[in-house]
Amino acid sequence: MAAAPPASVMQPATGAPRNLGENKPGEPAFQMKIEPDTKISFRAKDLTAQPNIVELKMTNTTKARQTFKIKCTSNEIFRVKPPLGYIKPEESMNIKVTCTCKTLPENNRHFFAIYHMKSDETTKPARQLWQATSKPEGVRRIVCSFEDGTPAAASTGSAMGAAPAPSAAAPPPS
Repeated sequence: MAAAPPASVMQPATGAPRNLGENKPGEPAFQMKIEPDTKISFRAKDLTAQPNIVELKMTNTTKARQTFKIKCTSNEIFRVKPPLGYIKPEESMNIKVTCTCKTLPENNRHFFAIYHMKSDETTKPARQLWQATSKPEGVRRIVCSFEDGTPAAASTGSAMGAAPAPSAAAPPPS
């Protein structure tokens, strides 16, 4: 089954649709490296049966120490560890994103927003730097997709639990 096209939201100023994975008008471009950088895919035989973890790799490609903050569209479905922190120049760190859902979420309706800004702060926790008035120096939105079922069923587009189609070479029933 083909993935649904990315969801869009209407831009208030122009009324034109904006892809959820794109920055809002006026938001600064992300200056660090994040992998994966466009889509987080949660895949499992049964996504609703147990938590599903995807690991992101963030690398500070700037020359300055950065503080980061990661927000999600649903705190009931997602957990991010760590959700905020500091990262030194040229340093990489892994971030674990956990999806725990009771029903399968709709594809391309959820996303993570990753914000960063330069910080020379060494004594305060990162949470104290991220206030409502904080101005991020970079933003990246990453859309989520959810793939429930076995890889064979997902790749062939067949319905899960459906009987296989009869073979043309099979003899007629007697």
